[in-house]
Amino acid sequence: WPYYRIPLKEQLLLTLIKYRHNWEYRMLAIIFKIREGTAQEIFIFWTKLLYNRLETIDFWSMRSLNDGEYVVILDCTEIPVEKPAAPDLQQATFSKYKNTNTFKTLVAIDEQGVILFVSNIFGGCVSDNRIVEMSGIVDLLSEGDFVLADRGFEQIDALSAKGVVLNRPPRKKGAQLTEQEVASTRAIASRRIDVERVIGYAKTYKILKQKVKYSLFPMMDMIIKILF
Repeated sequence: WPYYRIPLKEQLLLTLIKYRHNWEYRMLAIIFKIREGTAQEIFIFWTKLLYNRLETIDFWSMRSLNDGEYVVILDCTEIPVEKPAAPDLQQATFSKYKNTNTFKTLVAIDEQGVILFVSNIFGGCVSDNRIVEMSGIVDLLSEGDFVLADRGFEQIDALSAKGVVLNRPPRKKGAQLTEQEVASTRAIASRRIDVERVIGYAKTYKILKQKVKYSLFPMMDMIIKILF
């Protein structure tokens, strides 16, 4: 353990405050009576430590089986980021949907609301379908599994090839949906509300709600997985 002149519990508290309120390192340094650089070092150290501990847990094995129709419920969410200076990074992180620069991540829960999977971050320009294919979640699914998602996910070849069934709300075919399609849409929406709540809770942490500073870009994979 590095020696930072303040107790371990205060180091952890500093890190949690940074997650919750996203205060500047300068403010944290004043509160804990340490140097600004030390506050940053503590935050980086504890973020890596928490991430490494969480990575040893097999969350996928915690999914509920045979209790519901769906193995997982999927959703992608976007987190605003500072506009990078490099043109290639600007393009990679620009989200047409949000009309700003973002990171995207894929979240999967079971029908009991247990978080089973959180992907690494992707640039805002990457489609939901592509994130599913690149995230590694396809490898965890089995033939015959049912997956629930919203309209943002189109037919995903990688799931079809594995025999995984993707269920989404029906799209309009003409002026309006049929009664059966309306009922199906409502049923799917009632089940998807849990994943939306999970995402909404994670975004109560201001480090995910406010625009992510460029200096935090290298740590966002870890921060996302800790806070979800």
